[in-house]
Amino acid sequence: MNRSAYDSHPVAALALAIALGGFFGATAQHAAPPAPAICAEVSEARRAFERVAASLYAEIIQSLPADQVCDLALVLGCEESECPMKAAQLLVQTCPAFTPTLEEAGPIVAGKFDDARNCATVEACARTLRSLQVTLPSLFKQLLAKVESKSVRNGIELEFLARFLVFHVARLERDHRVSTARN
Repeated sequence: MNRSAYDSHPVAALALAIALGGFFGATAQHAAPPAPAICAEVSEARRAFERVAASLYAEIIQSLPADQVCDLALVLGCEESECPMKAAQLLVQTCPAFTPTLEEAGPIVAGKFDDARNCATVEACARTLRSLQVTLPSLFKQLLAKVESKSVRNGIELEFLARFLVFHVARLERDHRVSTARN
C-alpha cells in the first residue's frame, strides 16, 4: 500500500473525511423538498446519525495531540470541545447517505433496524475496502476496527456504519477502477 500525506497529518485526514461528504453531497441530485411533517421525521433521523458520528469523531480526536486538536478546531470554526459534534453535523448535513427517505426515517426514529441486512452490508463493505488496497483516512480505519472487533452488532450505530460505508465504498471502487485503468 502507498503511504499518503494523510498518514503523517491526521488533522488533514480527518478534515478530508469530513469534507468528502460535502463534495459528494453537493453533486448528488435531490428531489423537491418534502412536506414539513416529513421533514420533522427525517430531521430526527439525521440527529440520531449526528450523535453516532459525534461519538466516533470523539474517539478519533482523543487520540490526536493537543496541537492537532487545536488546528482541527480552527478548520471547523469551533471550540476544541465542540469538534466532535461540529464534525458530525458537517458530515451528516452534507452526505446524502444520511438523508433518509420518509419510508426509512420512520423506522429509524422508532428504533427499528434491519440488523441482519446492515451487518451483512457492513461486512461486505469491509471486505471490499480491504481488497482495494488503498490508504484510508482515520475515520475509515476506525470504522473497520469496529467491524472487525464486532463491537457494533445492532441498532443505530450499525445503520450508520452501513450507510457510511456503502456510500463511500462505491465512490472508492469507482475511483480505484479509474486510476487502475489509467495506469
